[in-house]
Amino acid sequence: MISRRSQRGITLTEVMMSLLLMSLGLLGMASLQGKALSSNQGAYLRSQAAISSYDILDRLRANRSLANQGKYNHEINGKIPAAAENNMASVDLNDWLTLLQNNLPKGKGAIKCVNQQSCTIQVQWFDVSINTDTNEDGAIDDKDKQLTLQLVSSL
Repeated sequence: MISRRSQRGITLTEVMMSLLLMSLGLLGMASLQGKALSSNQGAYLRSQAAISSYDILDRLRANRSLANQGKYNHEINGKIPAAAENNMASVDLNDWLTLLQNNLPKGKGAIKCVNQQSCTIQVQWFDVSINTDTNEDGAIDDKDKQLTLQLVSSL
């Protein structure tokens, strides 16, 4: 009788340990899945920023004369210009800045064309998936989560 009870105790202990190890493994897999989703979201936002910057660059190249005159220049915190029918630069800027607002969290953009040679395009957005102190100020705050993509190109 004693040997049967001890065998049952060992079997139950083994089952309990197996369940414990299996649940820890599943929790680890769930954590990895969450981190992967967060990283994929960050990569998606970077892709949207890159696509948007090339979009406005194509618009600048299509309308070089206005770009060289500085009609596309826009500050990062500037207001979105109204789309005027007789002003292609304002239509392009309105479309582009609205696209940034809609596709990127706190998305905004800036353009600066100088000397009829080069244009700098900046796209700025907020990435909540960042959880490290990137600017090394001792705190993980909104400054760490604000990202900027900069594209410098000739027309």
